[in-house]
Amino acid sequence: SLLSRSRTLATRSMPSQMPIKLVEVPSMGDSITEGTIVDLPVAPGDYVEADDVVVVLETDKVSVDVRAPEGGAIVEIIGEIDDVVEVGSGLFRLDTDAAADADADA
Repeated sequence: SLLSRSRTLATRSMPSQMPIKLVEVPSMGDSITEGTIVDLPVAPGDYVEADDVVVVLETDKVSVDVRAPEGGAIVEIIGEIDDVVEVGSGLFRLDTDAAADADADA
């Protein structure tokens, strides 16, 4: 439809204005510096609510669910299953503006 086309064009023409939030690999304990991605329950383009699990990391001591800090659309997941990621490195990007768009359509 024309409306969805214009919305797509508007999004593409203003990427610097989108509130993209980079979510980092969280601290998983004092001596743990890295973890392995073992599950990706969502994919780029999916909408998530606050506290939804986006990535599951595992170390030799603990399994950690990395959750969305707020609602939005997953823009990018930085890594794949079996990738080793370091604490503090970027894990996924979340477009928090997508929540407002979804509410407006309801």
